Amino acid sequence: MRAMRAVPLDEGRVRFGRSRAHAEAVEGMLSSGDMVRKPHSDVEELLEAKGREWARLMYEEHLSLRAELEQKTTVVGADGVERDSTRGSARHLDGCAGSGRGAKAGVSGSGKYGPAPDGRGTESAA
Repeated sequence: MRAMRAVPLDEGRVRFGRSRAHAEAVEGMLSSGDMVRKPHSDVEELLEAKGREWARLMYEEHLSLRAELEQKTTVVGADGVERDSTRGSARHLDGCAGSGRGAKAGVSGSGKYGPAPDGRGTESAA
């Protein structure tokens, strides 16, 4: 069962703006007179840290794009109840590019929760 499917991209929209701005800022740092006089090891340290931040921003913006493109479809739980309520949420991500938060969508029924990780309970406590 697939809960979401992609919709076409809006080609006129600028994407990955934060990561582009970050890359331009790093380019400016590398072009500065101060950085030109620093030892190679300092430049490498800067690039390692700024490169990791750039990769994290790219990944975060990619996940936001994926969340934006998801299109709602009908979802029926294992209990046979249609899940018709969508909630936005975020998850903490740890990866090679560092830590960040990614957007995700959850689907549930009105007054219903999905099964717990151990498979118990789908009814809300209310």
